[in-house]
Amino acid sequence: SLGACGKEENRADTLYVAAINKGYGLNWLYGLLDAYCAKNEGMSYEVTPVVDDTQIKTKVESGAAYCNYDLIFTGSQEPAGAEYLADLSDVYSYTYTDGTRVGISIGDSMESSVYKAMTARTDGLANKLMPWTSAVSGLMINEKVVSGAFGASWAETYQLRTTNELLAFCEALSAKNIPAFIHAAETNQYGGMYNTWFAQYNGVQGVADFYSGIYYDELGRKKIGSEVTLNEGTLESAKVMESIFGGGYSYSGSNSLEWDVTQTYFMLGYSAMFSSGEWFKGEMSNQFPDVEIHMYKFPVISSLATKYGISEEQLLTLIDYVDAVNDGQSAEKPSIETADYTTDELIAIVKEARSWANSSADYNTVAIPSYSSKLDKAKDFLKFMCSDEGQEIYVEKSNGLTMCYNYDLKNYSGYNTLSTFAKDRWDIVKDVTFYFRDRTTKFGYAGLKPFAILSEAPIGVLMSRSKDRKSAQDVYDYDYNYYKDIWNTYVI
Repeated sequence: SLGACGKEENRADTLYVAAINKGYGLNWLYGLLDAYCAKNEGMSYEVTPVVDDTQIKTKVESGAAYCNYDLIFTGSQEPAGAEYLADLSDVYSYTYTDGTRVGISIGDSMESSVYKAMTARTDGLANKLMPWTSAVSGLMINEKVVSGAFGASWAETYQLRTTNELLAFCEALSAKNIPAFIHAAETNQYGGMYNTWFAQYNGVQGVADFYSGIYYDELGRKKIGSEVTLNEGTLESAKVMESIFGGGYSYSGSNSLEWDVTQTYFMLGYSAMFSSGEWFKGEMSNQFPDVEIHMYKFPVISSLATKYGISEEQLLTLIDYVDAVNDGQSAEKPSIETADYTTDELIAIVKEARSWANSSADYNTVAIPSYSSKLDKAKDFLKFMCSDEGQEIYVEKSNGLTMCYNYDLKNYSGYNTLSTFAKDRWDIVKDVTFYFRDRTTKFGYAGLKPFAILSEAPIGVLMSRSKDRKSAQDVYDYDYNYYKDIWNTYVI
């Protein structure tokens, strides 16, 4: 069908833009393009909204004869093969000359895990993509449901700092016949939760080792092999998921619902909590403008305490201290030590765990076709997008969201007018380590990932269905057996 398209008009004074139009909408993009063209007299733009990234990929890969795009914004897959995309290294190295980040390059302003995800890939796409949002996930709470059950000050009683506190909250909701969660039959809506707990338990180095196929034998020797999937992080994360979904704390009809119905049902109060991303409030606000949603960090996995030889109470004390310091408050440093860890080491461990957040920023990216006739202008737009002025426009047009370029939301003049949701979300991303499925190493890029059993069904379904229900141990064993059987293929 591409052969019938013909060569498209390509005016020298127009930026041609294709953009995914889903949960984030496109107001932020129109705002940025309006401002950029106002600063560059004679320039205009045309935006082609699409609802499926494949539309962009197919057209870009059709080549210059059929595609006039100068900028492409995608949201769920790579925008095109590496050979069709321009190198953006000079954009990454561009140094801010004004604003709050003078003297800092765009690349250096990015959170380190995002920067690595964009620039250290081994698939040819390194330095060819830039994120246009943080795409961070969190725990959504329907304020009307929860305050109706426990009063306006419910958060003082149920602080949700650890997974044990989360489970206690689930039990309290159950006592009032309120489902804690809701999930869909065909969509994995809880990856943000178990991926975060997997990362919290394993730590930064443990996650890096996992995606590199590295494990340590009983003598502490580094090795590579399928035994890497026998890491405790998978098992401990799956145990929490089993406690929630296997424990009957989700909406009883979940296993027959489609993903969009679950979102609507959550807004209608069918459950108290939901796992989703920062786009959720904007996506649902038109249909439910008066429903107040809070966005919380995912709690710290309680088994971290056992791993490091401390109690749940000591873990909570450390979390409170880390949270206070992160918020710029004065706090008395706790004195908690074990035979193996000092107070400072335990604080560092908890700080790292508290900072993890699941993100899909590595998929919500912008790129430039390598054959764009306005390559310099397109790169100039990206530099503007990352500037303070560009970030402020993005914040305003997206109702309080931020990108990954270390722009402090509190510098925004309208900060006090932002919604509770926007401020909650900022508390998550202001001091964050993003969790991505690593695609920078040979095993990570080949498909190594925890929870391989999810190819069968979403974890909520696996752990709550009446027939062939899966336990945490089943998930753990499945991962090992799956990778054990195909490991030689990965090594080759």
